[in-house]
Formats: sequence, structure tokens, C-alpha cells
Amino acid sequence: MGGQAALTATLMSRLYYLGITQSSHYQTLARDNSVRLEIILPQRGRILDRFGHVMSSSKSSYNLMLDTVLAPDSKAVLEELQKFLHLDNEDVESLKSELKKPSFKNHPLLKENLSWDDVCILEVHAHELQGTYIQEGSCRYYPDEINTPHFMGYVQKPSSEDKSDNVGARLPNFRVGKSGVEKQFETLLSGHPGFREVEVNARGKVVRELSINESERGKDLYLTIDHELQQTTQRILSAHESASAIIMDLKRGEVLALASVPTFDPNLFTNGIKRDDWQNLLDNPYGILNNKAISGLYSPGSIFKLPFALAALNAPHIPKNFQATCQGHMMLGNHRFHCWKKEGHGTLDLEGAIQRSCDVYFYQLAKLMKMEKVTDMAHHLGLGALTGIELPQEKIGLIPTKEWKKKRTGVSWHTGDTVLLSIGQGSILTTPIQLCVLMSRLALNNLNFKPTLFRSIEHNQDPVIDETVLKAVSDKDLERIKKGLYAAVNEPGGTAYSARILDPNFAMAGKTTTAQVTRITMQQREKGIPAQHAIPWKHRHHAMFAGYAPAHEPRFALSVVIEHGGGGGKVAAPIARDLMLETFKRYA
Repeated sequence: MGGQAALTATLMSRLYYLGITQSSHYQTLARDNSVRLEIILPQRGRILDRFGHVMSSSKSSYNLMLDTVLAPDSKAVLEELQKFLHLDNEDVESLKSELKKPSFKNHPLLKENLSWDDVCILEVHAHELQGTYIQEGSCRYYPDEINTPHFMGYVQKPSSEDKSDNVGARLPNFRVGKSGVEKQFETLLSGHPGFREVEVNARGKVVRELSINESERGKDLYLTIDHELQQTTQRILSAHESASAIIMDLKRGEVLALASVPTFDPNLFTNGIKRDDWQNLLDNPYGILNNKAISGLYSPGSIFKLPFALAALNAPHIPKNFQATCQGHMMLGNHRFHCWKKEGHGTLDLEGAIQRSCDVYFYQLAKLMKMEKVTDMAHHLGLGALTGIELPQEKIGLIPTKEWKKKRTGVSWHTGDTVLLSIGQGSILTTPIQLCVLMSRLALNNLNFKPTLFRSIEHNQDPVIDETVLKAVSDKDLERIKKGLYAAVNEPGGTAYSARILDPNFAMAGKTTTAQVTRITMQQREKGIPAQHAIPWKHRHHAMFAGYAPAHEPRFALSVVIEHGGGGGKVAAPIARDLMLETFKRYA
């Protein structure tokens, strides 16, 4: 009896210890098994055009999650899941990989972006899929789909290189901006996550919500873009294999359209792009992923004659009334430099040389020019430098210098290099947006002019623009350049005369470029240069135009680049005219 009493006392003591002393400890353990802490991802801010048209937003999405504590045999769950969802081999392999990864609070993602039919089927068969639950959230959506402009960018699952302090970054359905506006303004658009504490039953079904700390939605972002003009620009350019165009409002530097074609659907990336879709984008022969408007690199061709001419006007040793006679070519040593017009232009002054885009006139100037004066003027007008547009991945281009050539090739700069540079050929590289900035600075004689894509956050307010005028050249010299640009479009003999705007109130001034891609040999010149349409697309010249309007009181500037389009006057200039007329329809 004494032994039984001792045993009973020991048991009672242990029960007291477990039931009373350690009660809170075991209650906590039980609570941890039935309480789930869920991160609430915030809704990403919208991206809107200047008028409030939604260009990027979020839509509801449903993801199938797994609580591995409630379903320790995840492979069995996967086998059951295959009975109810149509999963291809790629989906199954992706699921297996996902289950092997460490995940936040043991809640791996089984299937994302479920259709509503899938959600209904899974809810009906929830008792057969122990530990699974549907998580409602949102995913990025681009309503224009394949017509979404490149500058929008896209969102994607963060890679190991994407560093983020956001606690939501550990969740399988977290997305981060990977390019364009989505990347540039990631901090503003992403918002801040919240969390909620829920009680779940043995099958992982939510019984009740215990507490909640709401997420903070991302900020809406208003762009300077005019959505309708943007779509029109892309539609006009889409008649060509590869092209870009920029339209700017000169009053505030606002970019109204910034187009690059061909385009792609950024929705492909939102929920993880499939291997075949990614390969198709990579294999596209026209650089479909490249935003050509800010990162396409091209020889500027004859448009570079403008900074060259301004540098000459600022050179005290070159007469202001300098003239040259063009016979179709110029000899420098034993090398012949050809004009685009085989029979020549005759004797021309500066304005006439710009109007007719005479190469020989600029060759003759080049023999008198100091290279440093040319590079300085090019930099003043925005070439060889980032424009300041609020986008990642903008290219800087290249304005070659004596030092650059010596370092790169080991050979000194010579007069032939300057001659070639005078018509924008050789090693020089520029972007379409730089050409538009160049024309804008000439139109306004304002070195401080910069483009902007960002209008405001949350409210549609005008951007704050520094309108301080910093002049590049004297007004008198600039008027001579403008006179040549006006004549190039509006007077007989001008390279863009056939593309002029007939209404004098909206007359356009500008400069064409037909930039050679491959060298024309002497043999070709003797036999006759083949027509552009008769040679392979990759070997055709780039067709380009940059200009502004109205010529008498500049309001808008633009640049157009048609890759391998042939002639600037025949191809790019008419497109520029049409785009300018569309702009006037909306803002005149």
C-alpha cells in the first residue's frame, strides 16, 4: 500500500507539473499547430498615362499552397493533385523542384494563377488534398498585352541577384520590377506587406481570423505618355520589321510617345515565362526585347552635320560665309570620299549644304576643323551622354576622340577620321532619344533641355522642369542652322521636301539621314549601286529623321529610326510627318 501511495503521489505530481506548471508551454505548442501566420502582399501601384488611362494594374489571382506540417507526405498530395488539374510535364517538374526548395514557414507554392474553374474543383475535393489551401492575391496585368510599350518593362520572380529587404520577397508569389518603369520605380510601386494570423483545422482550412495588419498599397504612377498617341506611333512603326520613335513636348520636356517595335507581351513574365516562349523571344531576329528608343545604337549619319556645322560657325579661323563646290566627290591624298549625289551639288553655302545634305561641303569643312571643337559641340547637344530619362538600361553611345582612338587602336587620329565623322559615319554611335534631344536643344537653343517620362505620384500634376536657358551658340548662328533645317523639308531640293506639312502653321523643320550599314565598294559604284529593296534586309541603310514643329515656334520634337529602311527622305521623313500631324490633332 505504501508503494502504491508513493506511485500515486508521483503521478499526481507529474500531472500537476504538466497540467498546471507547464500548461502555458503546451498550449503554445498546440496553438502553433493550429495557427498560421500569413504574409499579406500589397497590391502593386498602377501605372497610368497623362490622362489617367491605366497601362499597368493588378488583377485577382489564386494560388494553391501547401502546409507541410499538416501534409508531411507532399509527394502523395502531388499525385492526388494530378487527378484534378491538367498539368503538363513542365508543370510537374516545376512542382517537384518547388517542393525541394526551402520555403517560408513550410508553405510552398503548388500551383499559381489558378483559373476560377480550378479553384472550384480544388474546393470540392479539398478533403482529398490534405494540407492544401487556396491563397487569394493579385498579379500584375498589362491590358494592352502585345501592344504594351517597351518602357513599361515587366515584373518577374526575384532572382538570387535581386536583393530585397521586403519580407514578402520570400513568398513564392512575390514579384519585382525587372526592366523599364516597373524597375525604375520599384520602391514606389511595390508598397509594404502586412500579415494576418488565422486559425486552421486539421485539413488546413481557415476557421477564423485572429488578427490582421493590413498591407500598404503601392503608389500610383502617372507618366507623361499619351496612351493614344503611343499606340498610334507603334501602329505606324509596325509596318516595318524594326523601328523606334520618340515624340516630345518642348514646353516641359515631356515624352508623349516612346515606341520600339516589334513589341512583346509582358504578361508572359508575370507568372513565370515558359521555356518555349522565352526561347522564341531570344531567337527573334529583330531584337524584340531591346528598347531601341533608348538603347539602340546607330551611326547618326547626316544628322551629325548639325553639331559639325555649329562647331564650324564657332571656329574663328573658318569664314562665316564659307562655301564649297561639290562635284560628287573629294580627294584626300589617294582616297576618294564620295557624296551621296553622284553628279554633285555645285557650289553651296552652309544653309544649302544642310538643305541638300551635301557630303562634300562637310568634307571640305572637316579639313579645316579642330576635332576638339566638334566633340565639345556634340556633347553640348546631348550626344555621348545619358539624356536623364527615368529609365534603366539607357545606352550612352560614343563620340570618338583622339584619345579614344589611340587607346583603342594604337593609331593616331588623322584628317580622314574627321572627314568621315563630318557626315556621322565611322565609330560614332548615338541613340534615337539622343537625336531627339539634339533637335530639341537646337529648336530652343537650350543646353539644359532634358526629357522626362515621370509626371507625378498619385495625382496627375505637371512635372517640375528647370527651364533655365543655357545657350549653345549665338542666336544669329542658330538661325542659319534653322534656316537650313526649314529648307530641307519645305523648299524644292530639300531631302525631305516630299514629306512636308502643307499647312504653313504647322510646317516642320528637320534633317534626314540615310546611314550606311555596309561599305559601298568602288566596283559597286562602277557597276551601279543596287536599289535598297534588291539587297538583303540586314545590308540596307538605316532610314532616320529628326525634326521639330511648328518651324516658326517650336512646340514638338521627334526622331524616327527605321532599321535597314533604305532612305531617310523616302521612308523616315513621311513617318515623322504623319506622327507630327497626329500630335497636332491632339494638342493644337
